[in-house]
Amino acid sequence: MREKFGFFKTSVVFYTVAILPILFSVNSALGQDAPTPTKHVFNLEYMPNGFGLDVSVDLWKQDMRFEKEPDFGQRHIVRGLLLTGTEEKYHIGFAWDKTEGKLYIDLNRNRDLTDDPNGIFESVTPDMRYTYTCFEDIHLPIQFDSTHLEFVIQMSIYDFGYGRPHCQVQVLSGFQAEIELYGKKWLLKVADNMDGKIMRSDRIVLIPVEANMSLGYEQLSSSIPETVFFDGRNYNISFEFQPGETAPLLQVNFLETESPMGELLLEGKFIKRLVLEVGTSLVLLDSPETNVSIPAGNYHWRNIFLDGGEAGLFKVNRYARKADEISVSEGQSATLKIGGPLHNSVEVQRMGNVLTLKYKLVGVDGCSYESLRGRGDSAPTFAVYKKGNEIFSGKFEYG
Repeated sequence: MREKFGFFKTSVVFYTVAILPILFSVNSALGQDAPTPTKHVFNLEYMPNGFGLDVSVDLWKQDMRFEKEPDFGQRHIVRGLLLTGTEEKYHIGFAWDKTEGKLYIDLNRNRDLTDDPNGIFESVTPDMRYTYTCFEDIHLPIQFDSTHLEFVIQMSIYDFGYGRPHCQVQVLSGFQAEIELYGKKWLLKVADNMDGKIMRSDRIVLIPVEANMSLGYEQLSSSIPETVFFDGRNYNISFEFQPGETAPLLQVNFLETESPMGELLLEGKFIKRLVLEVGTSLVLLDSPETNVSIPAGNYHWRNIFLDGGEAGLFKVNRYARKADEISVSEGQSATLKIGGPLHNSVEVQRMGNVLTLKYKLVGVDGCSYESLRGRGDSAPTFAVYKKGNEIFSGKFEYG
């Protein structure tokens, strides 16, 4: 009896092993093992302003000309290309008449600057046109294959007479929408660098709707990621332009994805947002607790913003950053010492009879922080004492 029982048991084990691969294959074919990931789709509307993305410009050598130009005479002219699109056929040429303070843009991209009546712009800084000029509200309509986009830019051109002019272009237009995920509302903004494709070189802003924009939240932008983790969930993110009633829409797809998780221990206070990055993955932590679960990875912390109350947000000074790497392993904890409280610090350097005082706000990480508002209304004050007696006092100057 015992032998039969043993044989029966062994037979069952072998039989079970034999059919498991078959059952697994059937389930896999039917898609029953892995449920379809949840996908969230949002349409962002075009906005002509509210963004600020710096883009590259190609300035030409002095001997390069357009096929046809206005009569510039002997005036000083700076020519170049706006690098719109990903191919040369989409690039838009321009010429800056430094003496007259005018900008000519080849809107139809035919290398002729004389047939674009809407492409002539006057400087908004006429008194400075010989060294610096700024041109605003420049609209660039471009047909990219099946998608028609219009970019609104601002151009600033500098020439201090050293033969090396400089041009700065900022894209002011973009796409935005208020989205909702699991009961929480977010403001989502995306700015394209004028190549007609949403890629790594573009910018994204993803912040809680209740955030006070006047405190500097508009600066919380990051490079476009392939994967983004926020509010406790991980998403693959993709973009596609879609036709709209009056302007194209930017469709954004959030596809939920699983990831091995670890734990991050934060030794610091008043963190409003912490930005971590590994490869093309982004982690956005808003008002995190002391312990927070995040996807495992070898991160660089790209930025940190502290809540200063009515004083607005404070961010770490990028020139004062120290080691910024943090490794979070699956199922393990890692500690990051960062953030507040901030304390006043003064560096004193002596050169002969002159004392130079440098004011800093220093966090628990030893890094200096600065206000997103910049100068502020009231400068820090200081006092110098000798044997307990104040011998001098004053205010720090911004800079």
